Amino acid sequence: MNRYNIKKFINCVLFFAKKTNPKKLGILKLNKLLYYIDFEHYKKYGRPILGDIYIRMSQGPVPSFSYNLFNIAFKNDGNGMTTASKTLKDVVVVKQERVGDYSINAIYPKKDKIFDRTLFSKSELQIMEKIASKYKNKTGTSISRETHKVDTPWSKTPEMQPIDYNLILDKDSISKEYIDFWREQEKELDSSLVSK
Repeated sequence: MNRYNIKKFINCVLFFAKKTNPKKLGILKLNKLLYYIDFEHYKKYGRPILGDIYIRMSQGPVPSFSYNLFNIAFKNDGNGMTTASKTLKDVVVVKQERVGDYSINAIYPKKDKIFDRTLFSKSELQIMEKIASKYKNKTGTSISRETHKVDTPWSKTPEMQPIDYNLILDKDSISKEYIDFWREQEKELDSSLVSK
């Protein structure tokens, strides 16, 4: 399985801040978009984009590493700031916005920041574009209704447990055997690099 990639996460936040309506892009919606790109890419190509671990929470799937990094950058008054959280604060800004009856901390791109496409494969960019286009003007609350449907990976996972990427696989997916084969190849490569 791919390891979590912080640079990709930071660029995904910038990407969605630029490609969706930022007035409706709060942490709830961001969590859903990250979930969709990782699971959609895994279903089609056998590997996630970010490689985050998604936890089944009552509000939906939460990307644990990404959510923590976001909170360190924007909710903890600068406590525990890391290089990654400072970089995240350097590419987006969070502002209070009113969305219907709710107030959210909306994520806006900083104007001078450029999305780094070179971090992503062609298939990753296609999935990201597809998800951004589909959910461009939706709120996090409306997207939650989709992630909470019966027979989704979220619904098949016990509360507060990691969601298994394999739960997204179906008859139209890449085969589990193919995924298992490449996982074994990665393990062999990792062990040969460690032994050198």
